[in-house]
Amino acid sequence: MNVLRTIGWALLGAGVASVAGIASPTGVDEPPRSGLIVHEWGTFTAVADSSGVPLEWRPLNAPDDLPDFVHGPHGTRGEERRGLGTKLRRSATVRMETPVIYFYTDRPMDVSVTVDFSAGWITEWYPTAEERERGLSWPRVSLDPAAKEAFPSEPRPSHYFPARDTEAVPLRIGEEREKFLFYRGLGTFDLPFSARLEGPMLSLRARAGTGLGPVVVFERRAGRSGVRVVPRLEEEAAILRPELGDDPRAVERVLIEALVEHGLFRPEAVAMLRTWEESWFGEGLRVFAIVPRTETDTLLPLTIVPAPAALERVLVARLEILTAEFEAEVRAAIARAAGQEQVETCRAELVKLGRFAEPVAVKAIAELADPALRSRLLAALLAD
Repeated sequence: MNVLRTIGWALLGAGVASVAGIASPTGVDEPPRSGLIVHEWGTFTAVADSSGVPLEWRPLNAPDDLPDFVHGPHGTRGEERRGLGTKLRRSATVRMETPVIYFYTDRPMDVSVTVDFSAGWITEWYPTAEERERGLSWPRVSLDPAAKEAFPSEPRPSHYFPARDTEAVPLRIGEEREKFLFYRGLGTFDLPFSARLEGPMLSLRARAGTGLGPVVVFERRAGRSGVRVVPRLEEEAAILRPELGDDPRAVERVLIEALVEHGLFRPEAVAMLRTWEESWFGEGLRVFAIVPRTETDTLLPLTIVPAPAALERVLVARLEILTAEFEAEVRAAIARAAGQEQVETCRAELVKLGRFAEPVAVKAIAELADPALRSRLLAALLAD
């Protein structure tokens, strides 16, 4: 095995500001002044156990904080969309989270946009779009750099709104206005890397022929965090789990610089971090890497007419690693429910452990000897 010593970027020791305080300097980080430029960012989130085995999980089992105006299948919105989502839940290995497409132009123009998800399903989007078998079509997207930013809003918090904080051109489809095209979904495919825990070591492996960099490992336990960075992963690397006690904002600066290096404007990168700050930097152990552009284009074929002068697509692969400590917590919750037959409290206790508890709980329940108890616990866990 090629063992790389963990190398922290100079950024980690250079003083780190909060995401909200990062300014956008001049130069390549700024939007262009002419021509049609299109930028996209999003996340592919997967879950693996400590041995590196990918787990199927129900991504739509997490609370839906999307605004009511967001569209779902068959013309649904709001509570109707959320209700339909529970009926259409699918087990999958990857959640495609919040891809957004930004447009930059110095003049009004119309474009058409089509996106397909070859390995999954698109489940929500905004503005309105025509549904395809595995994708969406926006036949007429009107761009106007002088348009007033009159976008829909809601009082309740949502991961949706921070993505607007860029210099992208406002767009309109019919009567619906927004700062970007939004969609999300779920599917089953492999991330471009895998990871497994071997005692205190974390082994990383890039898919054959796929070079990745940087690969960022972040862990947070009991409010303390740590980060390690592999600047370039060509094949395999073994690193120690992060030592807890780093500046909790250090990882933000590392990821922002990686996003900018791969093509995003700095305000877009900051907007992405603001969108996922709570999820990316919460409790747990996770690995981040930029998906190679060729893989993004294969998984999510995107067609824009007229063709832009430049198109950047920066999708982040995020792997949640369920540590032995976390698995022990989940198994303890199942054991308590089984031993005391407090089935009705099982789901509530697991919800407190987060949205990644379910795949471990399903495995633990399957190992119980009593088939009737297994059925009752599964029914409680998987109830809508």
